[in-house]
Amino acid sequence: SSLNQLRIAFDEVLVDLSGFDHFTNINFIDINNNRQLTSINAFQNLTGVPPFTTPSIQIDDNLVLTSLNAFQNVQVLSNLEINGNPMLSSINDFSNLIQVNRIRIYDNGLISMNNAFSSLTTINSLLTIGNNFSMTSFDDFNALTSIQSITFINNNSLQSLTGFNNLINVNSVNVSSNLALTQFNTFQNIRPLQYLNISNHPVLNDINAVTNADFTLLNSLRIVDNDLISTCNLTSICQYINSNNANAEIRDNAPGCNSPLEVATGCNLNIISGTAYYDLNGNNIFDSSDLPVQNIKITSDNGTDTFTTYTRQNGSYDNFTDDGAINTTIDAVSNFSFAPASHSSNFSGVGNQDVHKNFEGSISNAFNDVSVQIIPTNAARPGFEARYRLILKNEGTQNSSGVVTVNYDATKLTFNSSSVTAINQTAGLITFNYNNLNLFETRIIQIQYDVALPPTLIGGEILDFNAQITPSIT
Repeated sequence: SSLNQLRIAFDEVLVDLSGFDHFTNINFIDINNNRQLTSINAFQNLTGVPPFTTPSIQIDDNLVLTSLNAFQNVQVLSNLEINGNPMLSSINDFSNLIQVNRIRIYDNGLISMNNAFSSLTTINSLLTIGNNFSMTSFDDFNALTSIQSITFINNNSLQSLTGFNNLINVNSVNVSSNLALTQFNTFQNIRPLQYLNISNHPVLNDINAVTNADFTLLNSLRIVDNDLISTCNLTSICQYINSNNANAEIRDNAPGCNSPLEVATGCNLNIISGTAYYDLNGNNIFDSSDLPVQNIKITSDNGTDTFTTYTRQNGSYDNFTDDGAINTTIDAVSNFSFAPASHSSNFSGVGNQDVHKNFEGSISNAFNDVSVQIIPTNAARPGFEARYRLILKNEGTQNSSGVVTVNYDATKLTFNSSSVTAINQTAGLITFNYNNLNLFETRIIQIQYDVALPPTLIGGEILDFNAQITPSIT
């Protein structure tokens, strides 16, 4: 009645798999690469409930498998994998499955799921439905109430995504690159969501299903490359981008949903926007000689609430606020000062914009400072190549040029090559030039060594390095 492991693999003549009905518990079932297997009608009494060990089931790469009618009485599973079965058109069982740790259904020719998981209430970690090329619609998992993460990806015939009618507790939802998807009618009731990605759907018309979802705990929202979606000013999204911790990537959709700024306008939010930059040439204009201030916090305060955002890679920012008299400031950066120190805005009602609220940074303390690190990028093994990364960083407020040297033990290592040509290379020492290391710039030099063969090294020895950087201006 019980078995630890059952593997049926690489059989060239097996056509039908049936029986095994005496087993109530098998810890691990692996049915893979059986070239003639067309049907599985087996394991009718397998339950997988305590006191037995929770089983895992893996059905992979059976190229002509068309029918899966098995596992009707399984109630608890550890993991379920159904992958790489291109002729499998439907999954008909698992109707009594209540709880599972993880499900992955990938690279099959599935047309439908036939409500195969109609009793499943809990998935502890992940559900991945991907690259099932014949699936045109999905409506399952309607009893599911709790899961960690859901991914629907590359199901290129999928036109309608529904189901999950009772799902409440979920942390992450990723729906992307389902190229035929036109209807997205699910996830209406999700509550503690932390990540939502809806991307790369050329014919999807709307995402109205998430209008009333609770984004209170959301820390990342991604709506990208959906050519027909023009309405993103949904209640849940408006509340999120107006929250203190909003992190929204909204772009390359239809007009109206092409940026957080467009969405905020549709949401009738007040918007404060500008650019933060280091004015290195002192002309009071942000131009090609200047550097953007990246990933620095911008805070707007109306005396009751604070609203925060961070500057983008190009230094720009948009902060979405309530009404009233608002003071906007930028976080301090060591050795720089910003002008002005703050901006004032005054909004009456909603739907207002205050633009060009720029922060211009200038050097308040001029000095030279550079640092160097050396780190391994693979494990050094006797007789093999060992790779290291030399990391140069400008820690000061002036551009820097100079030399960097690396000392190593030539009895254990032989220099092989580097991504930058050395100006000097002797046994145990390599020297490189570096030129015009800009403010805040990090530069990397890759170095490869050949590790000595046994008996010089047998494993377990210490490899010592010393890296030094010397700017031409002290």
